[in-house]
Amino acid sequence: MTRISAVISPETQAQVDAHAKHLRIRKAVLIEQALQYHLQALREIPGELMIPPRLVLDRDSFAQVVDRLERDEPPTQALRILMR
Repeated sequence: MTRISAVISPETQAQVDAHAKHLRIRKAVLIEQALQYHLQALREIPGELMIPPRLVLDRDSFAQVVDRLERDEPPTQALRILMR
């Protein structure tokens, strides 16, 4: 066995703690399972379809997102199909 050390955010730590408690498993087991699922996904899903867990936007891109969210437009047909 190998020991791995990582620095994680307080939010991630809270999620790990809560999920491990809910499942009644040790955090090490939860992390091992999560790594296995992630590595399997990396093997099976094409890289261009992987969505990063965090997106970093510059000011212009962020302003565009805010603008789109503030509009009172119905969802497009493509979005409706995607969200089924």
